[in-house]
Amino acid sequence: MAKWRLSLIDCSCGRAGCFETLLSGPGMVRLAQSFGENPPSAKEIADERGRIWGIWTEIAAEAVANLIFSFDPDVIVLGGGVSQAPNAIEDINAALKKTMIKGFPLPEIVTASAGQASGPLGAAYATWSNTLHD
Repeated sequence: MAKWRLSLIDCSCGRAGCFETLLSGPGMVRLAQSFGENPPSAKEIADERGRIWGIWTEIAAEAVANLIFSFDPDVIVLGGGVSQAPNAIEDINAALKKTMIKGFPLPEIVTASAGQASGPLGAAYATWSNTLHD
């Protein structure tokens, strides 16, 4: 985040500077505000596809690159509302190609099939599954 001279933001997990603080919908609005803009919503930023969207996709590509370098996955699944924005996957892929080491294979990036509900559904399933084994 140093590239953009962004301040570390306290995350709800208790740490500071997590990608979530900028890559979520509210985080995207926070990102715009850090550059002196005051958009009403992440949807407006995504629909406009201007400067803030470009910075957001670069940050998202950095997060994805960290996953690739750490785990070498075949597929990366993105969830949440922002991942459902038109062209989000294409724009993240374009930024990722600029970020990655040349010749390093890129995994397929897809959106979660349950959209915004994927996280809560996964948490509910994990809780249900764990109660079966207790």
